[in-house]
Amino acid sequence: ALAIAYILASKTSRSLNVVVERAESLRTVDIANLEKGIQALSQGDLSQTLELKTQALNNSARDEVGRLSRTLDGILEQVESTIGAFRSMKSIQEKLIEETQVLARSAESGQLERRGNAGAFQGSYSDLVQGVNNTIEALLGPVNEATNALEVVAARDMTIRIKGDYKG
Repeated sequence: ALAIAYILASKTSRSLNVVVERAESLRTVDIANLEKGIQALSQGDLSQTLELKTQALNNSARDEVGRLSRTLDGILEQVESTIGAFRSMKSIQEKLIEETQVLARSAESGQLERRGNAGAFQGSYSDLVQGVNNTIEALLGPVNEATNALEVVAARDMTIRIKGDYKG
């Protein structure tokens, strides 16, 4: 009986050690990398890539170690889902940067009719692109009216008046 108890205790101890090792890996590798990735993203660094390194236990035993293993596997699934959300957030920021770079290049090349596609984004990201579009419109209103006035003056017509009510 003592030998059976020893064998069972050894097996349980080994199983628990595997669970502890995976939990420690999850904490020190995956969750730490997720934190670093989110910190980098918050500072505008889009170079971080994340992937789940810790492997699931897939223990179907009906004992306490099996239950603990399945709980840890559930946490792993949640971390993997959070990594997916990180990737999505990073992708949206990359697209937002690309959208603004296209607007900047268009303006630099004189294509002032170009506007950002606010409909390609959701929520505050859409608001941001629309805000850039509104800024372009606000800047072009007086420029367009002044251009028109200068063309009329160049034709020797001094009766032209600027009619817009522009701020700033």
